[in-house]
Amino acid sequence: MSDLPEVYIYMLESMDGIGTGSYLEAATEAVTDYFQREYSFGSKAILCGRPTYEQGLPGPIDLSKFKDAKVERVDYIAPKKNDYYTIAIDPKGKLKWTSGFFCIFEDYGRTQKANSVTILTEEVKDDYLAYLKSIEVSYIFAGKDKIDLKTALTKLKKLFGIERVLCEGGPTTNGLLLQEDLVQKVIFYKCPYIAAPGGKPVFGVAKDSKWNLETFEMMKDKSTLILSYTKV
Repeated sequence: MSDLPEVYIYMLESMDGIGTGSYLEAATEAVTDYFQREYSFGSKAILCGRPTYEQGLPGPIDLSKFKDAKVERVDYIAPKKNDYYTIAIDPKGKLKWTSGFFCIFEDYGRTQKANSVTILTEEVKDDYLAYLKSIEVSYIFAGKDKIDLKTALTKLKKLFGIERVLCEGGPTTNGLLLQEDLVQKVIFYKCPYIAAPGGKPVFGVAKDSKWNLETFEMMKDKSTLILSYTKV
């Protein structure tokens, strides 16, 4: 049995491979379906990088009462509320968490409350760690000054019992997971739009690799495709 959970990348993209942009405002049926199916792949854990979560964690937060805190660089596991997890990769501790148990991106169609977990490096500041503890946001360390994704995933399985992770990150997170051969499946919603300039691509630093088309589905709108690929 592997020490690592399975990782599925789950993304919406335009015809030209862009994951963000104004086209998503028009692709309402696809976006709704995307979130409705989010937990239908056997995963109860959603993973994203800091830039993605900043949309749903606007803050502000007050760290002033923790200015004199001294916190050991030891993983902190908050009391568990249910079996669902919202996981963020945030190397230096910049995200403005306000709760350890809530529904992130609720305005976008999510309804499932989840336990908050953040993945940090040891460069994070003491006052921030003390704040996370005060609102019961779990945190784990996965590197001194750079995130080690394999260490992070190993801890997610060992400490939280997470068997499968659904990654909905941006190009950096998606690309690094692929580059390190940590992904078993990629699921795309291919929307019938060309993205306007300025959007972010689905993958960043991914390396060359071949994948098998596992399933192919057309949505009721007759124009959005749902494609599932597994690693060769």
